[in-house]
Amino acid sequence: MPVDMLGEVLQLLRSSTSNQADQIAKVIRKWAKEKQLNIS
Repeated sequence: MPVDMLGEVLQLLRSSTSNQADQIAKVIRKWAKEKQLNIS
């Protein structure tokens, strides 16, 4: 998956009511921060 799509993925995860979605989004954001990627 291209990195530029991660913003869209996070948006979908944010709209989910699943607790797992929150955890997945947290991991993606942490990974992107470590790689110094702007995914907003």
